[in-house]
Amino acid sequence: MVILKMKIGPKGQVVIPKVLRQKYNFWPGEEVIVEDSQTGVLIEKQAVDIVAIARDAARSIHHTGKIDSDKDYYEQIEKRLKRAGIE
Repeated sequence: MVILKMKIGPKGQVVIPKVLRQKYNFWPGEEVIVEDSQTGVLIEKQAVDIVAIARDAARSIHHTGKIDSDKDYYEQIEKRLKRAGIE
């Protein structure tokens, strides 16, 4: 368990420490769910939308024009799943 003391900034923002961002695969620009709980505030990752991941991989390949085989498509999907914390 990691316990760190953080300050709330003037806009009400709190920085999630790098060690926790890495542990829970939080990425810049990613949306999270902030929930009021009985013990405090809970920050969670949103559920992974596998359809969106596949769509983004296909779009990326289409825009770059770099597709020689299904292998390229699967590599793009694997890369996005890894980023989402699914391996």
